[in-house]
Amino acid sequence: MDLSIDVRTSGPLFRFRSRLIIRAGLREARKAVAERGKELVLVETAVFKAPTGRWASGVHLSPFADVTKVEPNLALPYNRWLEGVSHRNMTTRFKGYRLFRNAHRQLKGEAQRIATEALRPAIRRLNG
Repeated sequence: MDLSIDVRTSGPLFRFRSRLIIRAGLREARKAVAERGKELVLVETAVFKAPTGRWASGVHLSPFADVTKVEPNLALPYNRWLEGVSHRNMTTRFKGYRLFRNAHRQLKGEAQRIATEALRPAIRRLNG
């Protein structure tokens, strides 16, 4: 008894183009989540006692390997102090604003929804 199976695949999912669509979709999803993270950090700056805008203008997105990070301007010497992770925060009453920690906490709850929304165009393209 001979048994043979013939499988034919077609559609965008089985073409090389699908890898490009998936990569582009993931890149857009990472970017959308990172941009929302940046927004959350900048919203948190409302707690500054005397905002000048200099610190907030230095917050930027930084691509790193397969992630996009939200970072402050690292040239400013008081970044760690403002966040509350400097050794000076232990010896003073000021314990930091925790801008990035608060934004991270909030973003954890929103990231899946943001990424899903950003991936919708890629999924549509893959479905033909």
